[in-house]
Amino acid sequence: MILLCYRKNILKFLFATIILFLLTDIQQKSREKYETYNEYDLYNYAYSYVNENSDNFYEKAHSDKQKYFNKRVAIEFMENRQELDEEDRFALLMGEYRLTLSDVVWINTQYNKQGDISPTVYYDNVLMDMIIEEYQPRWNLTNIVQNEITLDHRNLRRYNPSEYNYKLSEIRLKAASKIDLYYNKTSPSFGITFYLSRFENDLFMPILIALLCFSIFSKLRENGYLKYIATLKIGINRFAIKQYFAGFLLTLSAFAIYVTGYLIYANTYLPDLTILSAPIQIINGYQEFVYPLTIGGYILLSVNIKLLFTLFIYSITSIISLVSKNSIISFALNLLLLLSLWSVSTTINDGAFKGILSGNLGVISAEQYVNIFDIPVYSPVVLIIAYILPIGIIAMAMYLFSRKICNSGN
Repeated sequence: MILLCYRKNILKFLFATIILFLLTDIQQKSREKYETYNEYDLYNYAYSYVNENSDNFYEKAHSDKQKYFNKRVAIEFMENRQELDEEDRFALLMGEYRLTLSDVVWINTQYNKQGDISPTVYYDNVLMDMIIEEYQPRWNLTNIVQNEITLDHRNLRRYNPSEYNYKLSEIRLKAASKIDLYYNKTSPSFGITFYLSRFENDLFMPILIALLCFSIFSKLRENGYLKYIATLKIGINRFAIKQYFAGFLLTLSAFAIYVTGYLIYANTYLPDLTILSAPIQIINGYQEFVYPLTIGGYILLSVNIKLLFTLFIYSITSIISLVSKNSIISFALNLLLLLSLWSVSTTINDGAFKGILSGNLGVISAEQYVNIFDIPVYSPVVLIIAYILPIGIIAMAMYLFSRKICNSGN
């Protein structure tokens, strides 16, 4: 029964997954085309710049950044234009000066002048922005971790052993002491930075699974199949759990294809695979992450949490489909569920709760422990339990109470 359902639907699931990934990627690239710069093109410039300046890169990068920043400011505010008096310059700075067509032409001319290391002055500055964002975190890795260790040592003296802050500082101190502070390679992490953030924020895959599975039981009720199953020896309970696990396998297969697409794209911008063994703290946006995970370990954890979240959505979709009188009701209830999750996950500020509602490990990077009964618990553990527990409860409910839920298939 499970393999029959799997073989019947696998092509539909995989095809929909591939189309979804291509559409979201095209949408992302199309949006970037109209932004101030295209990161895909700049990556090659940044990588070449680092290789050519590896000997004095650390010493020059900050001064270069400031030089190009000053150049951009001078262009944007037209400080060198003789026709603008001091009052006009101030109005321009405050956004009250209306640019004429000749002003726009002049600015574009300045932006398009030959740069020192990139084709234009404008791209000189954008390139330095990108390089600083990519490499500055690892320069500060030692300082960030040492500051955390110092703070935790102070907290151990400041609080009593029975207090929550003491317990939290104790486990953070142990974790921070295990972070590799000696990583000093300059491997570009653009692919990891860009695609990891995109993957963690992506809600399209769970939505796709819900849309593919909303009629997994309701359609069978409509055509009378559940009523027929109720008369057989197998019974609705055993049939329901087998149908549920068939969808479970389909979801796993679709998710595997989706994750593979992200990994392939990220690897395209990852010439040095050794960065996967570097501390997650060198990735921009994860500097404050205290737990001693490598980039590879963090990616694995993030993928597993997103998978559990997707299976969690599938499980809720299945139980809604099982109790619904028809597919229209099932679709409406699942759509309401998805809209609620999307709305709450994008508006709520609580990191742990937001992570649970979106399967996003990144949002708890600065809130890595949750206070449960005055005991600090690692937030990813809370996320994992928050998904596994309802998945197990739903599976058990289907096995034990499907007959009552379906009212013998009627």
